[in-house]
Amino acid sequence: MTEPKVITDSVLLPGEQGKIKLTISHNEGFVRIDFGRPVGWFALPKSEALTFAFAILENCGVTIEHKVE
Repeated sequence: MTEPKVITDSVLLPGEQGKIKLTISHNEGFVRIDFGRPVGWFALPKSEALTFAFAILENCGVTIEHKVE
């Protein structure tokens, strides 16, 4: 399992904490996304959403040729 990553520090509404640390890992047949705490929803800027999607795909065995910088 990898170290948790801070995905975003965006805050959309007053009172939000604005940071989500999560770990993406995999084993036979499953990809696990562990937020480390209850999360009702989250929003990401488009570039971070692509990075999140790429991380999930890579844990499914998909090779990503282009990454958003």
